[in-house]
Amino acid sequence: MNEQTYVSLTTVPPRFSNVGKTLESLLFQKAEIFEIRLVIPRLYLRFPDWNGYLPKVPKGVKIQRCKKDLGPACKIFSTLQNISDPNSYILYCDDDCEYLPQWAQSFKSHPEQKNSAIAGSIFNVERLGKKNGSILQGFGGVLVRKKYFKIQDFRIPKPYHWVDDIWISTCLEKNKIPIVENRDAKHLIKNSYQDQYGLQNTIFSKKNRAELNRIAVNYSSENFKIWT
Repeated sequence: MNEQTYVSLTTVPPRFSNVGKTLESLLFQKAEIFEIRLVIPRLYLRFPDWNGYLPKVPKGVKIQRCKKDLGPACKIFSTLQNISDPNSYILYCDDDCEYLPQWAQSFKSHPEQKNSAIAGSIFNVERLGKKNGSILQGFGGVLVRKKYFKIQDFRIPKPYHWVDDIWISTCLEKNKIPIVENRDAKHLIKNSYQDQYGLQNTIFSKKNRAELNRIAVNYSSENFKIWT
């Protein structure tokens, strides 16, 4: 695989002091990585009082600014917008764990990486009351290519703002890109931690993550005629 591979992630101000450990682990990957990008929006919707200071990052990591807070989707769509080669790969991941040196290579060497999205964790959309599809999860990492997405995919509808997994899965499904699981990825992560800033347990507009997921998949089914 000769095309460039970018590793991309985002974080939030309360985690700035811890993200360095994650970034250091990404710098020690055995796979050939062209660039590691930490995406920081200009303003945070969840943290309106943020004073604008940026985290310290190790040498070899680029801070990329995102004009608009796209929520967790900053980690993929900001980077997609800022690379030109449609054949490039983006391996995006979470900011709350460390990655063993073989982690990235487990994606890059996957036999279906050229034409499929490779995800460290997936589940059947039947869990959310639909059928005929899979939902990828950011936990464990996801490898995609820029050419998997269309220009209109960069305009994220409101129902998906806090549930990026559903929007990314929607884009791939409607663009006819298979989602394939990388079963090794979850075993190549260590020191994962939990705090009150994780999206999984956060309430938005008086709705929890499960409720937001169902709203989003229903929107996808109705508007894009998928998962029916």
